[in-house]
Order: sequence, then structure tokens, then C-alpha cells
Amino acid sequence: MMLLKILILLLQISALVANERVRLVHGRTRNQGRVEIHHNGRWGTICDDGFGNAEAMTVCKLLGYRYGTFLDKAFFGSGNGSIFVDNLNCSVDQSPMFSKGPHTLQLGGKLCRFSGWGVKNCSHHDDVGVVCEVCESCQSRCHCKSSGCDWQTRVCKNQERGCLDGWRGRRCDQVCGQGTFGQSCSSSCHCRNSGCNAVTGVCTHQRNGCLEGWKGVRCNQACSEGKFGNSCSQHSHCKVPGCHSITGMCKSGGCLPGWRGTSCSQVCAPGAFGQSCSSRCQCRATGCDPVTGVCTTQGRGCLEGWTGVRCDQACSEGKFGNSCSQHCHCKVPGCVSTTGICKSGGCLPGWTGTSCSQVCAPGRFGQSCSSRCHCRATGCDPVTGVCTTQGRGCLEGWTGVRCDQECEYGTFGRSCSSRCHCKSSGCDTVTGVCTNQAGDCEDGWTGLRCDQNSLKEKKEEGEEEESNSTGYQAAVSVLSFLLVACPMLVYSVKKFRISKQNNLSTYDNTESSL
Repeated sequence: MMLLKILILLLQISALVANERVRLVHGRTRNQGRVEIHHNGRWGTICDDGFGNAEAMTVCKLLGYRYGTFLDKAFFGSGNGSIFVDNLNCSVDQSPMFSKGPHTLQLGGKLCRFSGWGVKNCSHHDDVGVVCEVCESCQSRCHCKSSGCDWQTRVCKNQERGCLDGWRGRRCDQVCGQGTFGQSCSSSCHCRNSGCNAVTGVCTHQRNGCLEGWKGVRCNQACSEGKFGNSCSQHSHCKVPGCHSITGMCKSGGCLPGWRGTSCSQVCAPGAFGQSCSSRCQCRATGCDPVTGVCTTQGRGCLEGWTGVRCDQACSEGKFGNSCSQHCHCKVPGCVSTTGICKSGGCLPGWTGTSCSQVCAPGRFGQSCSSRCHCRATGCDPVTGVCTTQGRGCLEGWTGVRCDQECEYGTFGRSCSSRCHCKSSGCDTVTGVCTNQAGDCEDGWTGLRCDQNSLKEKKEEGEEEESNSTGYQAAVSVLSFLLVACPMLVYSVKKFRISKQNNLSTYDNTESSL
């Protein structure tokens, strides 16, 4: 028996040695604050999941107090660093002989269960706090700002000073309700989907932000002018400054240019601009500035049928296409500004196509380019049909200033300048060949084209024969003359030589006698 008592005593001592270290922080007095527990050389917090007065009593007893009450939702402020303990349960009375494990904590004389070190499904907004007391009646203590309270009635002696931060009531023994904080719970917080710390007013869940119309860490600051919505995160663009801080609706005057919607917080849709986005731009590809309407990319121009820097001006009469860059040439003025199709009357002379914007092809002219000219080399004017280079004339078989008239009967060739003399059927206006090649030519004409004069040729042949005969006769006469004249010339020469020799002999004799 004695041995068993000694064994139990040793186990109790070892249990006390194994007790976890806890502390209270950020309380106004040392008997209250956020609960933190020491593990692996660091301090961490405890979540309020499953934490009640039984757990508060266990923590307070470990700290030397006899009683305790808990305060959840980071009443004493959110911690930082690690959250070591979650789902703490000390309500089942366990003796020190109860075996410890990875999911048990030794807190004073209690062996409590929990999820395990660092195993949690909570955040620092759920850090638990406690208020410890030395007597049970002290659990209803007053939290008066000054002078304390009556020990019997517990009513604050100085009612005008009110309660400490986080408390309210005549006895200052009631924690602030949700949405209030500070001295005597006189301040309001407007946290979204959560309350706020009763002492500091900081929202329990900061990430959720504030209700519409409020901002700040305590969500107790109204939105500044032009801001509205959750945490004042949205901006209204009212023509007259000022909007409702919750809905964003403008108080008067509608929206500024470039904005729309009941709260004037939506930019104009693509293609719209100006006051209440009531004007439209017709820019290609990238749209326009929602305020001025100027196209974002000027180089891309406007859609079909529109022009101007804002692409909000319809094409003038006779213009169509992208940025009104094309011209329609309709006989009756006016065409569809997008397609260029004439409203009536077809095209002006010299133009063709569905939009009357195509000039006639070379060799064509007139209404709908239905007429043809047959000019040489350079073609003709698409409107009048007059040949561009008059000096070059017309192609074979054609004549006239437009080269659109076929050669008359009996003419052919370039500009119909040649004539054929076919007996009956005429000739081809291009080649001049008689249509009926078996037929004869007119009298006096011959050849494939009947363009050679046969009488003229005979006359020329006769003249040539006569000329040849006359030449022959002349040659014979000259030859006859030479035959008669040559002997006489020889005789005269001989006679002259004899006479000269006689004269020389007489001269020599005379000279000798002297």
C-alpha cells in the first residue's frame, strides 16, 4: 500500500513537471488577456473552437487563480506567429495517471485533449482570451473607468466616467454587443460578415472588409466624396460631385462623359462615348476614347460609311467605304454610304461596277462602259471616247474621232484610208480582201483587194517600151554618125601632118640659103 502511494506521488510530481507553460497578453490587467502557450521555444495562440468556461477555469488555475471566464473572437486582439492549439477540451476530468499522447495537453491538474500541435482550421481572428479571478463572485466584477463600483450593488460610483473599453451597463459587467466597441461600447464598427474587437474595434475578419459606405481597420470611417460600396472600394463619376456612400447613386446631374450606370462607375461600352455614353463612334478595330470619342488608333480609320476623328460623321453625298475614302459616280446623285451602290439611275459615263467607282477598262467608254473605241496604242477617254492620241489614228476597219465607226463600203485599213474596188460584194474592212473572192474586180482594177489600177499599169508599160525604142534609135544614129565621121577625121589628121612636114622642109632650105 505504501509503495502504491509513493508511485502515485511520483506520477503527480512528473505530471506537474510536464505542465505546459501558458501566459496572458494584451489585457488591461495581469489577470486577463489573450491566452498563449509555449511550445518548441516559441509562443503561440489557442483557437476559440470548443473553448468554454471549463477550459478558461483550467488555464486560470494553472496561473494561480481559482476561477475564469473566456472571451472569444480575439477579444484581446489577434496574435501573430503560430496557432498551436485548436479544439481544446478540458471538460472531462482526467487524473494524472491518464496516458499522454500526441493529442493531449497537461494543464495543471487537467489532461486536456486537442487536435495536435499546429493542427487547426481557424485563424488569428479566433484567438481566445480569458479573465481570471481569485473568487467566484468576482466573475461578476465591474469594469468601471474610475473610482470602482459599490461592493454590494456593483454599480459604478462615477457613472459619468462610464466603463472601460469593451464593457457596458450600469455595472460595466457586460461585454459590448456585436458591432460596438470602445468606452462604454459607444463606438460602432461596420465590419462585413463579422464583428469587431470590443476593446480595439478592429474587425475580427479583416479580409472581409467593411460594409457598404465604410472604411478603415475598424470600419468606422464614412466613405470620402466620390467613393462608395464595400470598404469604399468603388468610385462614382458624377457630373455634380457627390454620391450616396452605399449605393453610389449620384445626388444630381447624372454621370460625367465616359461613364454610365446607376452609380456612374461603369466605363462606356466599346463604340460608345460622351455624356451617359449616348454617342457612338464607328472606329475600326480598337474603339474610341470613352470621354472624347477620338479613335484609339487613328491610322486604322473608320468603319464603312463614317468619317471624322471620332468616326461619328456620316459620309457626304457621293462618298462611301472606310472613312468615306471612296467615291461613287452615280448618274442620279447619291449612293449607299457603306456599299456605294447607286440608289437609282446607274453609273455616269466612264464608270462601272456595283458602286460606280471603277473607271472603264482600256478601249471602253460611255454609259456603263458599254461602248468600244478602236484607237491605236493609247486608248480613248473613258467618258467621251475620243482617242487619247489623235495622230495615231484608228485600228484597221475603224474611223471617226472615237474610232467607233466601221469603215464605209469600199474602204478598209487604218482609219479606213484605203479603198477596194470589188465588183459586187465589197471587201473586209480590216484586210481589204474582197468578200466574194471568186468575183472579179471593177473594170480597170486588179489584185486580191482590187486596189491595183490595171490601165495605169498598161500605160506605164507602153511609156516604158516607147522610151526604150527611142533610146535604141538614138544609139543607132550615133553609131552611124561615128562610122561616117571617123574616116574623114583620120584623113584630115594625116593631111595636117603632111602639111606640117612640108612647112618644116621649106623653113630649113631658106635658113640654109641665108
